[in-house]
Amino acid sequence: MRLLWTALAILVVASGVSHAQSRNGMVDGKTLDQWIKLLKSRDPSVVERAIQNITKFGPAARSDAGPELIKWVNDPRDVAVRSNAAFAIGVIGLDSGDVRAGVTALVRCLNNDNQRVVRFRAIYALGKLGPDAESATPALVSAMRDSAAWEVRASAADALAKVTYRQGKPPMLRAVTALTHALSDRAAQVRLQAILALATVGAPGLVGEARAIRADETQALRTLVRKDKDKGNAVWGRAALLGLKLEQNPADVTKLVGEIGKEMTNPELEVRVQTAAALGALVKTDRAAVRGLLPGLVGMLADKEQTAAQAASDTLVHVKDLLSDRDVDRIDQLLHSSRASARAAAAQTLGLLGDKSIRYIGDLVALLQDPESSVASAACDALANIGEPAKALALPALNQIVISGPYDVRPSALRALIRLSQPKAEQQNVPNKATR
Repeated sequence: MRLLWTALAILVVASGVSHAQSRNGMVDGKTLDQWIKLLKSRDPSVVERAIQNITKFGPAARSDAGPELIKWVNDPRDVAVRSNAAFAIGVIGLDSGDVRAGVTALVRCLNNDNQRVVRFRAIYALGKLGPDAESATPALVSAMRDSAAWEVRASAADALAKVTYRQGKPPMLRAVTALTHALSDRAAQVRLQAILALATVGAPGLVGEARAIRADETQALRTLVRKDKDKGNAVWGRAALLGLKLEQNPADVTKLVGEIGKEMTNPELEVRVQTAAALGALVKTDRAAVRGLLPGLVGMLADKEQTAAQAASDTLVHVKDLLSDRDVDRIDQLLHSSRASARAAAAQTLGLLGDKSIRYIGDLVALLQDPESSVASAACDALANIGEPAKALALPALNQIVISGPYDVRPSALRALIRLSQPKAEQQNVPNKATR
């Protein structure tokens, strides 16, 4: 269940904004103005439904709905209404003129509401408001000490990073101290969120109080790496030590990189997945460390578990500018693996490497004849993603599959044929299942 927390956060955001209506659109038969008018109802079930539908308008609703939602956040009459109002603020945001009142209402809710779900959603909303909600820092620090609910502590750590992050500036020391303390939390997910939050806000400086707090953070991360029973947390801890430049001894740095590399073959699937994800995050701050681990990451494409192979593919695409010709050659060699899933993962990855994949178009065209339909379909998608450079070799082969190829490969071949037959500009704008 390690990925549940991150997945939940993604789904929460997506549910509110992925299909947002325009200001003048309609949701469930009503306009935004009509739904806002229903916020004045005395029936809490009507108000709750109105709030839920207002979120579907996304940011377009903030100017008119924001002030009304702020009022409902602290309304004592109904838990569901308060909870939905807080969530809605997180989804649609607030206009600059409403932020101060909104943050005040959410902080009051976080400090005083006796319903955990309401506090949880208030934290979510504060995090979504980002640095505009920096004044909520004391309340979020306090929420990280909520002994009754690990979800509250974890979400508070995430929100604390978002409201105190200051690009190009040293982190807020109070936030670093609270997050460092959370590295010893009894809940693994809280410890993970604290690691990610520390990596987000950056490391303290080397002067005065900041130097002492930096030392505490370094020691806490070292302890976590050494003692945490959750191996995925230990991977992220090592990545944080490297990314934040907290380890300065070259031997210690080499050791950390080697330890991360070993986890790519850990017997536990979730540890392997987390290792690939950590490398994707680490590339922003320690490209040298990631570059040294690329061979292992390529090897993960042959992982027997599709989830791990997909995680490796995602990271390789993310760090594609680091890939050498030799690295890409290794990916190409996997097209001949005895394991079908490895061939498919390699094909998918090659198709998303841009110009680096052009040399391998011939190999991908040959893969269209693979006896495994999943592999042949992956080759179709890869050629479509490469686009214009693949046309000369790919179009005749794809056309033949559409006419007389295996029935379960024909749909993929037809999609690729259509994409490659379009003008270059249109090819780049057509989504493909391999890139969704």
